[in-house]
Amino acid sequence: MARTTQRRLVLERRWRGLLADFKRSGMSVRAFCAARGISEASLYSWRSELARRDQRVSKSSTPTFVPVTIVASAAIEVVLSTGVIVRVPAGADGDLAARLIDALASHAGVASC
Repeated sequence: MARTTQRRLVLERRWRGLLADFKRSGMSVRAFCAARGISEASLYSWRSELARRDQRVSKSSTPTFVPVTIVASAAIEVVLSTGVIVRVPAGADGDLAARLIDALASHAGVASC
C-alpha cells in the first residue's frame, strides 16, 4: 500500500475515533475541541468529509439486479476429489453416467462408485 494511502487511512481512523468520542461526550463542539486541542473548523470539516465518504460507500454498495432465465431441467452433479465436475442431465442413461464417473474416478486414482 502506498505511503500516502496509509497516511490517509490513519487520519481517517483518527478522525472517526475523535468524532465517536465527541458524540459520546455530550460536550459542545467548542468544549470538546478545546479539551482535545483540535480546531473547531477541523472537526466540522472532517465530520462533513466522512459523511460524504460514507454516503458514497452506501450508494456504491447498492445491489444490482440482473435478469435471470430459469430453465426447467434437473441434473445431478458429481464432484470428484480432483475437482472434476460431472453434470448428468435429467433423463440421461443412469448406467452410462455411472460408467463415465467410474472411468473418470479410476483414471484420477479416486475410489469408484
